[in-house]
Amino acid sequence: MSPSLRPAVVAKTSAGVLLAAAAAAGLAAPSAFALPAFYTPPTTLPAQDGALIRSTAMKLGAGVNIPGVASLPGKATRIMYKTTDTNGQAVAVTGTYIEPNAKYYGGVDGNLARPLVTYAEGTQGQGDECAPSLGLENPLGFQAGSVNVSYETPTIYNLLNRGFAVVVTDYVGLGTPNNVHTYVNRVDQGHAVLDAARAALKVRGATVTAASPVGAFGYSQGGGAVASAAELHSTYAPDVNLKAVFSGAPPADLSQVMRTADGTTLTAVIGFAVNGFVQTYPQLQPILDANTNNAGKAALKAIANACIGDGA
Repeated sequence: MSPSLRPAVVAKTSAGVLLAAAAAAGLAAPSAFALPAFYTPPTTLPAQDGALIRSTAMKLGAGVNIPGVASLPGKATRIMYKTTDTNGQAVAVTGTYIEPNAKYYGGVDGNLARPLVTYAEGTQGQGDECAPSLGLENPLGFQAGSVNVSYETPTIYNLLNRGFAVVVTDYVGLGTPNNVHTYVNRVDQGHAVLDAARAALKVRGATVTAASPVGAFGYSQGGGAVASAAELHSTYAPDVNLKAVFSGAPPADLSQVMRTADGTTLTAVIGFAVNGFVQTYPQLQPILDANTNNAGKAALKAIANACIGDGA
């Protein structure tokens, strides 16, 4: 995959949204979600990537029945940290660090340092209410006319139950107001995953340290994000003690993914991608405007505030 989403490639892809956007235009548009004040970034951001901007205790959501997990498996902290986007701009990203209740008994190499998994969730959507940190707090959310199901929660809980600490990124633009989530943007996602691991070490009460082995885990959108993290690790974040990566079903060929999704219950992912392209490359807006009718424009606006369940 190329180092970033090239404007020329995106311009060709934007025409492909016509049918998908028109098909989605009949959906009721969720309203913009009123985020808690925590999610609004400060005016000035730290210089260091992975710097912890703020944190606060949060409750993990109840009501998730997982075999072998009798109670909530850890103590969660909502975090905001600094990363750098594709255009080299400083960006605040939110997420969740979870300190497990379970003891870690060491790996096959005898290392007793508690491992950290930097976890990238699969497609959640583009509306702020779809942020993974909000889903972990409320696994089945009905907010602002939108449905948000935290389907990654069982996997995260099982990691915690094995004694692994977990940090979950909300990705760039998902959960922070006034910008659009840059869905499937390789650089933004890889940086967010790596900087989440950096930020986790700074959370008060965290038992992970610089000696902790770090694993990156993700499927679908998350698979692409952690694959990018693996590729960018040596140049962007060599200080992260990355030891293993599980990248499941990464959407590496976006053109093929869009052709496959078009006309299905996943059609909205095309809108997520196009909206994200324009967020990263504003010069694409006139091209998109010229290639969409009023129904298409309305669909893209609705999709920008939708979760994956709404799109289906």
